[in-house]
Amino acid sequence: MIELKDVHVYYDKEVIRGVNMKVDGEKVLLPGPNGSGKSTLLSAIAGIIPYKGSIRIDGMEVRNINNHNAVATNLPQAFSIGLTIDDVIEIYDELKGLKINVKAELEKLGIKMNKKIYQLSAGQGVNHLFSTHDLISLSFT
Repeated sequence: MIELKDVHVYYDKEVIRGVNMKVDGEKVLLPGPNGSGKSTLLSAIAGIIPYKGSIRIDGMEVRNINNHNAVATNLPQAFSIGLTIDDVIEIYDELKGLKINVKAELEKLGIKMNKKIYQLSAGQGVNHLFSTHDLISLSFT
């Protein structure tokens, strides 16, 4: 059973507000537009990001679970915890040497360099990564 009580998640602002729910063996659909918090809520349930309130899986508080295979995730955000967009660009620059100011170009598009990759919704992450990849690819030509 998964049980959420008064769950809140904050980035620059509160993005998940007071969620309460109980899932006990049934399949659940979590609909919503890009950026509405679906991936954020799943990331909190998986213990990938900090949250306030209580998230319990089979009676265990998620924030207290370590190395427990029954609580696992295949969310792509799990593989980029802590990295900011700036970090990704720095890695590319260190490895390949960038010929254009990718950071400046992305900032013109309104993309904050200090934003954590896991703070992007799944849709935003794909769009930002493709944009970053395209700009970085252009900088090598």
